[in-house]
Formats: sequence, structure tokens, C-alpha cells
Amino acid sequence: MDIKNWLQMRSPAFIVRRSGALIRRYGLDSSRAEHRLERLMEMFARFNCAPTFPVPGAVVEKHAAFIRSLQSAGAEIAVHSYNHINLAALLPHQAVNQLLRAKEVFEHANLPVHGFRCPYLSCTDGLISALPENVFEYSSNHAVHWPLASSSAAEVDGVLYATIARFYVPEPATRRLCLPYPRGSVIEIP
Repeated sequence: MDIKNWLQMRSPAFIVRRSGALIRRYGLDSSRAEHRLERLMEMFARFNCAPTFPVPGAVVEKHAAFIRSLQSAGAEIAVHSYNHINLAALLPHQAVNQLLRAKEVFEHANLPVHGFRCPYLSCTDGLISALPENVFEYSSNHAVHWPLASSSAAEVDGVLYATIARFYVPEPATRRLCLPYPRGSVIEIP
């Protein structure tokens, strides 16, 4: 990881807020995060729907049984690279290797996958061009911003929203229909 670049992309206020929020939300081990995900799955079940959770391959290596339990409960599990790094900072073949290494880990853990989402939505056209055919069916790396009639927590917290917008570069939903479209050998699902 390039620490200098990592720090340049985040303000000190964001780092402090985000670190505190992550520790409060997930704790210092996996138990709190697992409990939150189990509660989330219960909520989705009440509404008869299921989420897609993009998961890094390194996480699957450590927590395969828990990830399989999420999949058994109805969640789709997608590849989220092997390491949680900005794939746009890599050469296309290096970024593809991150995805392929993660897919191998998923297969070894008996977790079928159909799609991927890059960390920070860092999927480039070069990555898509270098991706072998028939490895993934879809990609979900196109961010869309939906304006809200009333303020949301993300819009109220300008530091958080500005940092997220810088990473994900969302396209306003008012400019383009939010529909799946072909992108190289995959379907892009915004």
C-alpha cells in the first residue's frame, strides 16, 4: 500500500471520524462484524430480499465458514479483489491478478461467485480489457448519486460525503439512466 497516496486521498478529519466509527461498529476482532451481518441478514429475510456482499479474498481465507453461512442464508458473495487496495493504481495485468487470485480463494472455499466489485470502485477500462472472458459474469463498479429531497446523514456530514465522492466519482442519476450495460466481457451493473 502506498501510504503517502492513501493519506493524500483522506483528510485528517475523515481519518479520525472513520477510524472511530469502524472501531465502534466492528470492534477489534471479527465477532462484532459477524453479529452485525447476521442481524442484517435477518432484516433482509423479513423483507424477502438478499444483499450482495463484495468480500476480499484475504478475508475469505480467514473467515470462509462465516462467509459460506452468509451465502447459505441467501446473500450473494462477490469478489472484492484479493487485497482491499486501489486496483486503478496497478497495471491492468496486476489488477486482474488480484481478481483471479481472489476467485481461486473463493473456489477453494466452495464459494461460487459470479461478479466482482473493485475496492473504491477502482475498475479501469484497462482492467476490463485485460480480464479473461468467462471469468466473471458481471462487474458492479459504476457509482450513481441519487439526489434526495431531504438531507441524509451522508449529505449532512460534508467531510464523509466529499471523501466518498472523491473515491467513487458518482454520476448523477439525473444525467443517465441507471441500467445494466455491456462492458467488455462482463455486464456492468451500476
